[in-house]
Amino acid sequence: MFVYNLKIKKPSGLQVLFICAIIVAIIFFIISAYKIFKATSVFKTEDELNSSDVYEITNINFTNILKTVHDNVDSYVGQKVHLIGYVYRVPDIRS
Repeated sequence: MFVYNLKIKKPSGLQVLFICAIIVAIIFFIISAYKIFKATSVFKTEDELNSSDVYEITNINFTNILKTVHDNVDSYVGQKVHLIGYVYRVPDIRS
């Protein structure tokens, strides 16, 4: 096991370490702010879609699509789907 000891001389070494920590924090802040403001363009909605480009998932084909997506997810990357409320209800046991 390797142990590395770091000695900081009086206040000058502590000041350099503190300044480096502040610079790193500012860099992280700038990078995160850039990614947040850049990501706002990702959330634009596409209101004008051709219906042929969108695959509709219904109650009838939901389980088949779920199985094929699970088996081969790469073929569905970038696919646009339209899902209309699939709800699974467990029967009440206290009948």
